[in-house]
Amino acid sequence: MFRFLAVFIAVILTGCTGPPRDTTAPSISNIHAGDITGTAAIITWVTDEAADSQVEYGTTAGYGAVTPPVTERGTAHSQILTGLKPGAPYHYRVLSRDAAGNLATSLDNTFTTAPEVSRPPSPPEAPPASELPARSPTAPAPPAAASVPALSPPANVAKPVPADTAPPLISGVTAGRISNSGAVLRWTTNEPADTQIEYGTTTAYGTSTPMIASLVMTHSQNLEGLLPSTVYHYRVKGRDAAGNLAVSSGGTFRTEAAPDTAAPSVPAGLTTAVISYSQINVAWNASTDNVGVTGYRIYRNGAEVAAPRGQIYTDSNLVPDTAYRYRVAAVDAAGNLSAQSVAISVRTPPFLSGIDAGRITQTGATITWTTPEPASAQVEYGTTTEYGLRSALESAPATAHSVALSELSASTLYHYRVISRDAAGNEVLSSDQSFTTADPPDRVAPSVPEGLTATASSSSQVSLTWTVSTDNRGVAGYRVYRNGKPAGTTVSPSYSDTGLTASTSYSYSVSAYDAAGNESAQSAASAVSTPRRSWFGGR
Repeated sequence: MFRFLAVFIAVILTGCTGPPRDTTAPSISNIHAGDITGTAAIITWVTDEAADSQVEYGTTAGYGAVTPPVTERGTAHSQILTGLKPGAPYHYRVLSRDAAGNLATSLDNTFTTAPEVSRPPSPPEAPPASELPARSPTAPAPPAAASVPALSPPANVAKPVPADTAPPLISGVTAGRISNSGAVLRWTTNEPADTQIEYGTTTAYGTSTPMIASLVMTHSQNLEGLLPSTVYHYRVKGRDAAGNLAVSSGGTFRTEAAPDTAAPSVPAGLTTAVISYSQINVAWNASTDNVGVTGYRIYRNGAEVAAPRGQIYTDSNLVPDTAYRYRVAAVDAAGNLSAQSVAISVRTPPFLSGIDAGRITQTGATITWTTPEPASAQVEYGTTTEYGLRSALESAPATAHSVALSELSASTLYHYRVISRDAAGNEVLSSDQSFTTADPPDRVAPSVPEGLTATASSSSQVSLTWTVSTDNRGVAGYRVYRNGKPAGTTVSPSYSDTGLTASTSYSYSVSAYDAAGNESAQSAASAVSTPRRSWFGGR
């Protein structure tokens, strides 16, 4: 045995990877030697965890004898020593090994067996008559035998032990470690007894556990294969070494419900309410569950952000002018999570609203905007999105803001963004905006039209054409002059003058003008005469 122990310890010390294992031996207590006769004794003890049972014993501290091991583990132990010598002192120690192989050995203990019963010596037998010497007829008769007093039994003779007819006393019956399919019953007896349980869903019981024949005083037995959410009736039994049977009164326990694996229904009716540029409230209808909904999970843009118990959630500290997408799932006490709800999207309003560039001139512009709470005002601006310039900070809190930009370049695209900071120091910048400053005054007239030609199309119509003029900003149109007076305008380098008089001479010239109203000089004149009207269907 000690060799096995040494090998076992060596295996432990060499180490095995994996989770920590039990290396603590059982604790042995309440060692007792009882029911001592001249040739036998019962050794009992208790361990703090389930362990097997064995006893070493002998007439010296070297022991020399050992009981067969009882491999069935328990916390109350009992072993019978037989074949002992009467009236002899015995040494013994108990041994228990737990499921992890940790061995506990008690200190040395002693007891003395009962002395051997002494019997009175038997009287000597009389010799046979044939062996007695013949008595002479004349010989006197022998004297009468003197009366012998009755002998008392020796003082050390043991009285007969009465038979054991009392059943064990059962106490402390409890049902524990109750699950949805099992329970553990525990009890004690006042003397070593075997172990068995009757149980069932009625007081008729109907089912019994296998009987554990080991005689112990602390009893424990498992009930398995039970139905969930069911009331069970039970009673425990124990029979001592003399065969006396004890049966407890009945008890009951209820198994736990079966594990909940059903998820709640998917939340429906999801709605949102935009409270401010930084807060959105989300609400939904209650989910249902076979046991009960214990809470919800909120997902914003795919990430879980909260786990409220009720059906409304306030999402704060959001970014202004930002889109958000919400989903909700329900959860029960067993941790079953429903699928996520249909998504709902919403956008926070901008903290800075109504941003506009107005009063644009060649060298300046006025930027205006509003904020939902009093805040400061400032504008970053420049000819690129790097900006580079800032207006003076207007630190006085206001909700309507106006910042004038000056010393700008004419005909130039400017980028800008506005900045506001509230009383708590929260600063918000708008997205990029832009405007173009006005052009400088156009005082340059277009070039004079050239190549003017006039052709009489009929007795009442003259067609004019010329080459296109040029301008620093662009030609807006042309004016046609007939005999020095304006006759009409056109945007293209051609014109038809109608309603003329037949057989009449006309002089035409053309000028060009731009959007600023600058007009070129008139072109060189071109003369033309309308033909005579025909009296035979001609014009």
